[in-house]
Amino acid sequence: DWVTTILEGGDKLILFAHHRDIQRQIYEAFKDQSVHIFGDDTAQARQDAVDRFQNDPNVRLAVCSLIAGGVGITLTAATTVAFVEFGWRPADHDQAEARAKRIGQKNSVMAWYLVGELPEGRQTIDRDIMDLVEAKRAVVTQAIDGVTTESSGSILWDLVKRLKERAA
Repeated sequence: DWVTTILEGGDKLILFAHHRDIQRQIYEAFKDQSVHIFGDDTAQARQDAVDRFQNDPNVRLAVCSLIAGGVGITLTAATTVAFVEFGWRPADHDQAEARAKRIGQKNSVMAWYLVGELPEGRQTIDRDIMDLVEAKRAVVTQAIDGVTTESSGSILWDLVKRLKERAA
């Protein structure tokens, strides 16, 4: 429903996912108005998809693999970027967002991170991964900025601890 609303609003959307099944299901649901950039596409197929997305007003959605679609291409026709699944590294998300924020972009670009939530305040693995990614981002920022803070342990250990608590 969210994707349909964005597309009906007239914006072009780049949607990133990690798993091939998810990528293909989304592409199939919007096949008449979308292109895809998947890891198993040829270089020519990727370029054809980029060209159609950039130039064809009827192509409103680019469904991309986070890795294959996240680097080396320009998708400045988009004004909206969304992630329905997440990678493990902040740089993967930053690079993917940058596909729409490249030289030649004339509009503002809004990036959305669609995180599933469960009832009764329980978190999903999506939330755990995003928390991990944000913790990694904080470590990188601290290292770059030269800021040090007290740390309670390994970021990965914190994720494992949360998963064990959830399983209990």
